[in-house]
Amino acid sequence: EPLLVRTRRPGDRVFVGGRVVSLKRFLLDRRIPVDARPGLPLVAAGADILFVPGFPVESPPGPSFVSLEVVE
Repeated sequence: EPLLVRTRRPGDRVFVGGRVVSLKRFLLDRRIPVDARPGLPLVAAGADILFVPGFPVESPPGPSFVSLEVVE
């Protein structure tokens, strides 16, 4: 799937701690305020979230080819 910068969508998932979890659970566990979640920019390939600014997200198993960071 192509990489897209977008906001949250139903069914989004992240790979963290060696397992796949819902983006909702990921943000809840990191205490991201509910009102900040809708506008949070994400990098995604389909429903797989690959980058959340300020929070480490692991790559799914397999080759990795992209490194991203936010520069202010």
